[in-house]
Amino acid sequence: MFRFSPNPNRAHLISRREWGADAFEEARRQDKLVMLFLGAFWCGICRRMDETTLSVDEKIKLLNAYFIPVRV
Repeated sequence: MFRFSPNPNRAHLISRREWGADAFEEARRQDKLVMLFLGAFWCGICRRMDETTLSVDEKIKLLNAYFIPVRV
């Protein structure tokens, strides 16, 4: 199946870390909060969020600047 969206999916620009002690240690060192991203390949709402909310330049910059994003 092909999906076309008027907005390109830019969620890959969020510097998401994998779940683990390293991500939480990095958050402690940088004095940042951890932002958890929960999702699954079959989750339509997750894909829609990647294509919309998480593809906005301002949100990408804020997430990377003030949080340690972690993919679960």
